[in-house]
Amino acid sequence: EKVKVTISRITDRALAFKTISQGYSHSAGGWGYMDYGSEVYDVAEQLWTGEIDTPGSANSAKTTVFPIAKAIPKLQPGAYFVELDQIDASGDIPNEAARAKRWLVITDLALTTYSGVDGMSATVRSLQTAKSVSGVKLELVARNNEILARGNTDSTGRVSFSGPIM
Repeated sequence: EKVKVTISRITDRALAFKTISQGYSHSAGGWGYMDYGSEVYDVAEQLWTGEIDTPGSANSAKTTVFPIAKAIPKLQPGAYFVELDQIDASGDIPNEAARAKRWLVITDLALTTYSGVDGMSATVRSLQTAKSVSGVKLELVARNNEILARGNTDSTGRVSFSGPIM
């Protein structure tokens, strides 16, 4: 059997309007759904689509390794959306196909925020080393996607935004 794989990238500015959820998966004949705020069709840039083999017995769970670095050689930090659709022998997606949808967030940065009466502070650390990261540009974005403030992390990986803009 084979599955169709589609990988899309979602820009950081478009993420302000989306909810990154766990996605879903279901077997043939099953169903799944994503919240309206999690669907990406209105903001996604499709990067790659193709088919991969899923060897094994029909109607059984399979684990298949997908070499995403070969499909997208310049995988950059950011948010990606992966969709899998079962395809039949003719290469079509049946109406009741098995499907899966998942978000992938590629980053080495861990962001921790602290809010108080005087504003908000953020700390940025590397996920690989757990060390603070200096020089990271952060933007405080309003719900309407307006940039309220910008700042760069200092030598301790911290940046602060004053209370009046919050």
